[in-house]
Amino acid sequence: MTMTHPGLPQYWALIIWGFMVVLSLWALWIPVAQTGTQRTISLTRIRFLRPTIRFLTLTPWPLFFLKLLMVVIFLLIIYAGLYGTPVAERNLTTVLTWNIWWAGLVISVFFSGLLMVCSMSMGHSGNLAGQTKTLEKKQKMDRIQ
Repeated sequence: MTMTHPGLPQYWALIIWGFMVVLSLWALWIPVAQTGTQRTISLTRIRFLRPTIRFLTLTPWPLFFLKLLMVVIFLLIIYAGLYGTPVAERNLTTVLTWNIWWAGLVISVFFSGLLMVCSMSMGHSGNLAGQTKTLEKKQKMDRIQ
């Protein structure tokens, strides 16, 4: 029995499982990179790509439109969650959150390691609260002495 959302087809779970097995085996058997010189290719040296690469990297408009597109998609997902069907397995927001988002989070932790954990705000908030309490206790002890 696989633990998937009721609206998600069973073969998706098998595809993801197979992908994770192949990815794990690849990570185990790939040789360790040797230190040395790395070969790089500058895309601006390719004549027919040069104008496109320069446009994408030197002007702010492509990034602005990409951000705008992501905001629109995000708002549509929120709208689907609030005003869409109440049936969970047919609601786009539920499917995206519980199946695709969490699978993507697991895969991103696989590739980024503890870097992903460092970026989580919950850990930062907890550490900040702990440091604040410790500082308050220290100041109180200083006043008593």
